Amino acid sequence: MTVIPPQSYLEFQALQSKAKLLLTDSGGIQEEAVVLQVPCITIRENTERPVTVESGGNRLVGTDPKAILKAAHEILQKFSC
Repeated sequence: MTVIPPQSYLEFQALQSKAKLLLTDSGGIQEEAVVLQVPCITIRENTERPVTVESGGNRLVGTDPKAILKAAHEILQKFSC
């Protein structure tokens, strides 16, 4: 993980499109991840974008650090094969 300064909308879109996994609490990023076909983990107890979960592109895991790490590990395992 690399911490970077704030990006413009287009720069942020380009970064998202190249990611292997997105972790967010933002409804907008949940939608963008599905459109960009980048797996997404939502760190919230609920979402106003349930279609992102129903489509399989987003996993709603809550705020428990163990659940977040488990979901991230499961998704990233798919890329290491």
